[in-house]
Amino acid sequence: MVEETKEMMDIAAVSTGVLSLAAWLPPMASLFTIVWMGLSIWESDTVMLWVDYYLGDEGKSSIQTKVSEIIKEVESKPLRTIKL
Repeated sequence: MVEETKEMMDIAAVSTGVLSLAAWLPPMASLFTIVWMGLSIWESDTVMLWVDYYLGDEGKSSIQTKVSEIIKEVESKPLRTIKL
């Protein structure tokens, strides 16, 4: 085989490999994006509040308990002595 032909075949093989990798990357990036967004939504305060409400003890979440404690503290003390 002529050296020039061999170089062209090598370039074609490498470019085919790179293009197949390039075609494979967008679906994987989409999959990772979907997983990341799902985890972000699952860890949000709203979803955790729903989970605590429906699956927690007595239907009261830790977030609701903390908010209730802060409200009681605000109502019982002057504003300048509240420590958050």
